[in-house]
Amino acid sequence: MRSPGGGTWRSARSGASSGSEALHSWLTLGYGPQAVACAAVACGLPLLLGRTGKERAWSLAAMVVASFAAYLAVYGLLDQVSA
Repeated sequence: MRSPGGGTWRSARSGASSGSEALHSWLTLGYGPQAVACAAVACGLPLLLGRTGKERAWSLAAMVVASFAAYLAVYGLLDQVSA
């Protein structure tokens, strides 16, 4: 039996790693085309991995929040360590 919301978070986590990479490429490195490609992958993964329309929509919304949180956690920590 599947846990409620389990697929939503799995899809969101998959997109969040690409989403945080897109934010890093755009905000820190200034690589526009790479940021667009990563953002496209980040938006595509929750849509491809979701099983229902509702799960796809929630996964896409959660991916946006998770991408920003992952960006702050990973790259914020790396900036603090390397400074």
